[in-house]
Amino acid sequence: MNDILDAALEYASYGLKVFPVGMRDGRKVPLTMHGFKDATSVAATIAGAGWFDPSKIGGEYIGMVHEPFMILDVDGQEGRDTLERIYHNIPKPSAVQRTVSGGLHLIYPADPKIASRKIRYLDGIDLLAGDSGYFIVAPSKGYTWLEGSGSVLGELARDYQESRQSQSGATESASGGPFVNP
Repeated sequence: MNDILDAALEYASYGLKVFPVGMRDGRKVPLTMHGFKDATSVAATIAGAGWFDPSKIGGEYIGMVHEPFMILDVDGQEGRDTLERIYHNIPKPSAVQRTVSGGLHLIYPADPKIASRKIRYLDGIDLLAGDSGYFIVAPSKGYTWLEGSGSVLGELARDYQESRQSQSGATESASGGPFVNP
């Protein structure tokens, strides 16, 4: 039984794009040729490519494209101190994950109108949004969901896709749709 592979396939079943990440020279790095751009939600690719098979590529960590989410990435003591000061002023996250360094990922539903970015939000806290990057998810080594948070990712992803589709439909209706009669 491979818990990492099972979790990657479960995330993929929600339509979330995953890929293998491993340790190289003391850093977590994508183990695919094009990094997170190779992420997929296709189960046959995830299982068949040996991405999470220790005898093949052997990803120890699951990388996930953060497009359907907006994440406050709280790093180290500086981030925890900042979070303690502002916590009463931010919305309650939909999901919370403890990271290998003792930090936190506070996960919120994404707003499709927010452009892709990673920005230094506050001291020790980065804001991750859009499809321009990834984060590591449990049960990767050292990562854990708090209070069953991982189970809400599928719901957040579904809501995000529905929101994008409704925005796309509204835009197409206003412009005459993808096929316009001249």
